[in-house]
Amino acid sequence: MMRGITRQIVGYDPKTESVAVEYTIPSDKWREVTDLVKHDEEDPEYIYAYPLGLDVADNLIRMLGKCGDQNLNYFLECHSLS
Repeated sequence: MMRGITRQIVGYDPKTESVAVEYTIPSDKWREVTDLVKHDEEDPEYIYAYPLGLDVADNLIRMLGKCGDQNLNYFLECHSLS
């Protein structure tokens, strides 16, 4: 049974394609995220993974009070809580 979802900004190392960092997006910041990242018409709940440009990723990571790494490839991802 799925208990809900969590949304994260995930940074991947481009050389190894492994996860380097994950930043969980608090629900009170979600509106700001949706202002910067537009969803696919078929995905109004942002379930798909969305690639983030460095400028958008940097803005979102700073919004979370963190410091990003310009050498990573960032995505907005959704994961189920079990």
